Amino acid sequence: MTSWDSKMKKIITPVILSSLFYAGCASATVLYDKDDNKVEIKGSLRLMMDGSSARAREEGTNKYKLEDESSRIGFRFERQIDEKLKALVYYEWGNDTQATEKKDDFNFTNRQAYGGLHYQGIGEIDFGRVTVPFESVHQSDYTYEWGNNGALYYGGKKTKRVGGGDNNYVKRISNTLKYMSDKYDGFRFGASYTLQDETNVNDINYAWSTAVYYDTTFNLHLRAGYAQQESNGSTESNADLGYYNVDPVKESIWGVSAKYDIPVWGLSFAIDYGGEKIEDGNTGDSDAYEPWGKTTHAKLFGLGTKWTFNDKQSVYATWAIRDGDEAADNYQETRTVLGTDYKFNKSVLVFLEYSSQNNRSNYDSDTKSDDKSALGLRYYF
Repeated sequence: MTSWDSKMKKIITPVILSSLFYAGCASATVLYDKDDNKVEIKGSLRLMMDGSSARAREEGTNKYKLEDESSRIGFRFERQIDEKLKALVYYEWGNDTQATEKKDDFNFTNRQAYGGLHYQGIGEIDFGRVTVPFESVHQSDYTYEWGNNGALYYGGKKTKRVGGGDNNYVKRISNTLKYMSDKYDGFRFGASYTLQDETNVNDINYAWSTAVYYDTTFNLHLRAGYAQQESNGSTESNADLGYYNVDPVKESIWGVSAKYDIPVWGLSFAIDYGGEKIEDGNTGDSDAYEPWGKTTHAKLFGLGTKWTFNDKQSVYATWAIRDGDEAADNYQETRTVLGTDYKFNKSVLVFLEYSSQNNRSNYDSDTKSDDKSALGLRYYF
């Protein structure tokens, strides 16, 4: 296969797959609802042309790319058992940009898959690959792409050079039991517990998270949460790989947020604040795990605002910082995103974003910048 054929395959494959879903399911929400059984479908087509100044500085690499950004399709099956109790199954496929495959690859894979029970007035309990409660704590990220879910997540990045696996324990994760309460006087509560995922040194041995949400009657939305994970470290299951005396890495993150909406003016403002800690970290290499020797901390802070000035158009801005301490070599990452969107209807929109990212630390090699742009199309069904 030629280089041109390979490039075209990467562009055309996701477009064709997503177009099939568009044609077959665009107007459908409830596929079946009879005899206490219900089947629903939901999903989105997500295409984007993006540019990166950092990518352009790499010899032989184009600045602009046409990509699929996590298009997905999901089915929800419900069975009403009695007046208040129902069983459910949800399965979602898509291009999983949280997974470990290369960013340029399109991999149609499982994004979420879980089964559970919902009891009216109490809540829902699920088991499988789910989004954990902490994932919904952040509120300052109004962007479609470059905000990376704001300061409380940052798309899997961690305090520089300290190992312990990705911090995906605060997003979607498998082998997880999750409870989400129903809303009561504006309050909701959630908790999750994750079992061991893999057996390598820095894979998750266990993780848990909890969060509380409160929506007032005057458009103020408050969130708070905490999450923690511990890795395997050296165990008999990975001893044959030659890893000995590697302590389990302990990671934790906390966050609080507030968002205030002014519907009459179409305005929304939000703030996130939190912290991250890594104990017994290591340099996490493929053939050596050297102890880091210091407990690292990072402050997390984000601000965002959005102005919807008519039924179809809005502008938004987000600023976020991840600020590591001396133990983390004073590694700091800041991100500023400006954007606008236009909604053709409730299902179709386009957006334009600009992002400026700057990294620095005690080491010159960490000093980097990246100016990004994105022109995107979203279709929700």
